Amino acid sequence: MTVPICLYLTTVESPIGCLTVACSEAQAVFIHFPHEAGSMEAQWRATGYAPQAQPNPLCLRAKQELEAYFSGTLFAFTLPLALHGTPFQVQILRQLQAIPYGHTQTYGELAHQAGYPRAARAVGTVMAKNRLPIVLPCHRVLAAGNHLGGYGGGLDAKDYLLQLERTALARSIR
Repeated sequence: MTVPICLYLTTVESPIGCLTVACSEAQAVFIHFPHEAGSMEAQWRATGYAPQAQPNPLCLRAKQELEAYFSGTLFAFTLPLALHGTPFQVQILRQLQAIPYGHTQTYGELAHQAGYPRAARAVGTVMAKNRLPIVLPCHRVLAAGNHLGGYGGGLDAKDYLLQLERTALARSIR
């Protein structure tokens, strides 16, 4: 029998709602949007984590970085991240991390850059399963023709995050 890994929790009040952040001792593991509250604990348990009610130092650091991001002063997260999935999925998530703050790519461009030029739909599936939205910036990935496409937090949240980044980036250049 395997022993569950402790998962420490904190919440972050943000312009897109109250986010729940979950971290192990060493890595950020999950960020959940407000509408996902009902399924969080079941998902954590199914993946071998045992939720704890209190935050740990990494959770507090994640909260601080997310608050700085939403204030428009943090352009790059420094959190250690738990990247889950197949080798293909992890490769796509690593490529996702390389999309610069304030910029976007299409699913097809991301697939091409990762070395899978015909895997745009598979990239979309990886984005839909992203356990660390915002920090792993799947909001920066657009559908063909640069349309918003989908987003786990909702299209209003995706649009908000893209506008936040464009505004903060433009302000920093001045």
